[in-house]
Amino acid sequence: MADQNSKEDAQLLAALKLSAEQQLGFYSNAGKAERERWIVQEFLRLRSIIFDPGEIFSEEQQSKIDVTFRDLCFQVKEITEPNSRRHAEIRESYRIAMAANSLADLVGSGFVYDNLAPASGYQLVCEQAQQLAQDERYALVKSEIDLLIYVTRTCTSLVNLSEINLGDLEQTGWRSISVLIGQQALVLYGGLSAPLMLRHLPE
Repeated sequence: MADQNSKEDAQLLAALKLSAEQQLGFYSNAGKAERERWIVQEFLRLRSIIFDPGEIFSEEQQSKIDVTFRDLCFQVKEITEPNSRRHAEIRESYRIAMAANSLADLVGSGFVYDNLAPASGYQLVCEQAQQLAQDERYALVKSEIDLLIYVTRTCTSLVNLSEINLGDLEQTGWRSISVLIGQQALVLYGGLSAPLMLRHLPE
């Protein structure tokens, strides 16, 4: 029985090391394009849009568009924790996992976070959309870009449809504005030039 437990522990440790390695790659600078494609895939999946992953493409790094899908042109932005140190923490978790000789070596290797005040998902998205709209990089092209904001900040509320102010969103100048928060994927605004699947609010 002890040998069986030891074997299972070794297999679990190996799986945890592999997971740490994959996470390090996914959240690295080199993994940025993969992350953005994953965000778009999650958004489409939650919107019940049928797609083939082969239809989703990353654009060149210097492009103002991150990901294209059919006639959709996404600029993907993530709202993380304030003063996020995610990559440094992932690197440290990877270092600990790789150095571990047993599961016991991983005990207590977590990170402590400050408690954040609750935040409005809609307000965060609006502030991000307005801030990016004022960036000179997008001034001449934002009317052709579908902004997709992925919110991973904890203690953030989902968007309530009653909060949406189409006039304010339209004034930012983006072709469309969408949000992904957990399992919520919403099109907040879609102008007349936006692709059909991003033109209407969800029912």
